[in-house]
Amino acid sequence: MGEGLLSLGDYAPGNPVGIMKMAQHSLDALEYVTNISNLTSYEIGYDLGYVSEKVVETVAVSAATAAVVSGVRMMTVAAKGSSRAFWSGAGSEASALSKGYQTLGQTRAGQNLAKLTADMPYYPSSQAYNMWARLSTTYTKGAKGTVHVFQNAQHGVGMKSIWRLYEYPALKANPNVTNIIFHY
Repeated sequence: MGEGLLSLGDYAPGNPVGIMKMAQHSLDALEYVTNISNLTSYEIGYDLGYVSEKVVETVAVSAATAAVVSGVRMMTVAAKGSSRAFWSGAGSEASALSKGYQTLGQTRAGQNLAKLTADMPYYPSSQAYNMWARLSTTYTKGAKGTVHVFQNAQHGVGMKSIWRLYEYPALKANPNVTNIIFHY
């Protein structure tokens, strides 16, 4: 499977070596997510490709990686792009989800970033805002085919919203996006 193949015995249930390795993997993942605002889009894309390879190896290692399997399934749906949706405004994300589309918040990366930024101040130019802007841009660049946009018609789109400043320009510049369908 590659040079990074892990020892299956290390990850046997209750093995202290495996417990320590899994704890270190968790700390490494947290450090990566914390540092995401300092990474370029290229670095994030490269890392996602590398991570996909390593996830396949890890999944083969142990049943203890069930959480990773769930993340891989979410990444696979995101990679297809056809079910990808974007939203802006109160109630818009719920509308997208009720129609069966995937939003950034449903991906493993989005869930991790939501946990990381949950207690942080959120306003344009804040650390949390910038982290979401970077991750949103990367998510947008991975879109393919038709994408769906859900907006709150009653309130419109904020002038400093991530949708307006980052996602929409990235979607328009993405040659793999063939159609943008708006839902109000």
